[in-house]
Amino acid sequence: MSEPCITAQLFGWPERTASVACRLLSGTGSGTLAAYRIDPHGSIAVLAHGATRDGLIAVVLSRDEALPDADLIDVRLDIEKHAPEITARITAATLHSLAVLSWIDDDERAAWEAHGTAPRHVLDAARAPGARLAALSVRRTVLHDASGVHRVPLERIASDLSALAQRGASPFPLSADEFEVAEALREHVNGELGCLMECVLANTCAGAVLRRDPSCGLPEEARDITWCVDVDSTGVTLMHTGSQSTVTAFAAFAQPVAGLDELRQELAALVPAS
Repeated sequence: MSEPCITAQLFGWPERTASVACRLLSGTGSGTLAAYRIDPHGSIAVLAHGATRDGLIAVVLSRDEALPDADLIDVRLDIEKHAPEITARITAATLHSLAVLSWIDDDERAAWEAHGTAPRHVLDAARAPGARLAALSVRRTVLHDASGVHRVPLERIASDLSALAQRGASPFPLSADEFEVAEALREHVNGELGCLMECVLANTCAGAVLRRDPSCGLPEEARDITWCVDVDSTGVTLMHTGSQSTVTAFAAFAQPVAGLDELRQELAALVPAS
């Protein structure tokens, strides 16, 4: 069987990467923060995170965590997103930023709220008892996913998120909707995700193999299964754990989707309903 190979222009590597980055920077995934010059081995949980309109990353932390009150703290932000699977823990993507942290006081937070500078879920979390709001001025951000390592242009992501917000829209899917979206995919193929993977491998739908790894170390019960790694506005990422190799592939939509109805239309175009 031939290995699928299509150009970036056909299904848009930049669009796929930007879509994943937008979702992670709009609050999807779980974050941790490390003040690496103060405590190289420690990290603290991020209660909420999201990109601001002016290209910063807003984070909400607990006042109980041991970070100094001083401004201009060098930090590393790590955001990890898992696959919408309940029987396996699969990392779909991670985002890493080196940044400088500045605390946001109550007056600055009020100004952010008045001007809609930060995402609503971040500002809401910052009002909780014991919460503390901070802004990260980012030096560098990279995204790791099955297709490799990508430099993230934070200014472009902030612009894209701002444009969505002005239209009353948000990146698709939101974190709370990911399992519903994955279930819509499974319903379309009658639970047989392998048929969509086969379409990609057989070159009968737009897509590409993102990576191929040995399956050594996998338990028998985890072999010969096709998993849903991610579904977003640009397509579906799948992983098949075979007896010899584990293949991660991407099936691309012809048009970006922004809701479940559009998702079902694009799935129907990729593979007929089972």
